[in-house]
Amino acid sequence: MRELFSTIVAYHVNTITLVGINKLQLACNSVPSASFTVEVSSNLVNWVPAQTVTAGDVFSSGATIVMTQPQEFFRVRKL
Repeated sequence: MRELFSTIVAYHVNTITLVGINKLQLACNSVPSASFTVEVSSNLVNWVPAQTVTAGDVFSSGATIVMTQPQEFFRVRKL
């Protein structure tokens, strides 16, 4: 019997680095050439896109986000 497996990659933020005043660098895992969006929320209910990224030939990618609220939450969603 032959089994078929598909690779499921969970997109998530690996690291968050402060790179300037109100600027964060988010490093995310990814699949080469895949597109994903980083979404931001101030209340974990309402989410808005902050940046869309297309990974190159690597399994990680990053996005620089400008913070606009005193408290923000981030999530990564595959497009």
